[in-house]
Amino acid sequence: MSSSQGRRCLAIGIFAVFASAFGSVAGSSTGLAGELENGVVLAKKHCARCHLIGDGRTMNGLGSAPSFRGLVNNLDDWEERFATFFARPPHPAFVRLEGVEPPTALPPSAAPVEMTAAEADTIQLYARSLRAQ
Repeated sequence: MSSSQGRRCLAIGIFAVFASAFGSVAGSSTGLAGELENGVVLAKKHCARCHLIGDGRTMNGLGSAPSFRGLVNNLDDWEERFATFFARPPHPAFVRLEGVEPPTALPPSAAPVEMTAAEADTIQLYARSLRAQ
């Protein structure tokens, strides 16, 4: 396994840990509304240049990038996809996660999206709230 594949696997593992930890947070009502609101803000800041967030009427997305609502309601593995987004193309080319070495030393192919693991977790919590009941 190359060192870049090893780093990518490490990133997947980090997000898997955070995703499982968020399962217990999502079940708690303490501060959940504030976390969801923060998740919307973070999703618009970090993800809306490609993905439609919310109802999509206020943000533009790329035609090839699925909406958050579409991901969580149409894909059985959406939680895994959110937990491992950093390692899923095209994200490794421009997403920079604090504390995780990028998969390549090359500069990002687009303006970098820089976020912390906690911000990624909050975005995933917001996405979970979009799941149809």
